[in-house]
Amino acid sequence: MTAETAARMPGEVKGALAGVWFQALAELLGGWWLLTEVQSRLDHGQEVPLQDLVRFSAYVALLAGAVLLACAVCARRRSRWVRGTILGIQCAGMATSLISILTGVLAHVVALLLAFGITLALTSQSAREWFSR
Repeated sequence: MTAETAARMPGEVKGALAGVWFQALAELLGGWWLLTEVQSRLDHGQEVPLQDLVRFSAYVALLAGAVLLACAVCARRRSRWVRGTILGIQCAGMATSLISILTGVLAHVVALLLAFGITLALTSQSAREWFSR
């Protein structure tokens, strides 16, 4: 690998990182929305079924979004931890999306396909070389 090719980010990695940016923003917005929706309902005297589980899900979404955002920002440094962290979150996302699809939430097909695409891109040889600094 020459110095010029080492300095250029492979197209697969760029595409995967675009998906990671999208996921990070979606997770952060989704987590924030869940928390504000629960609080709004409680403020208006409405009952929130499984309130603790909904809040927990919102906090997990906020945490995942923050970690993905940090990974997307740090990806230029080519550190191995970025690739491993993204792959770990993608595997967890694929598992939860698959469970949601099997329970009838077909909207999670998009999340499953996005996570699968990012995983495929980041397991390629060019991605391994890019993140093995």
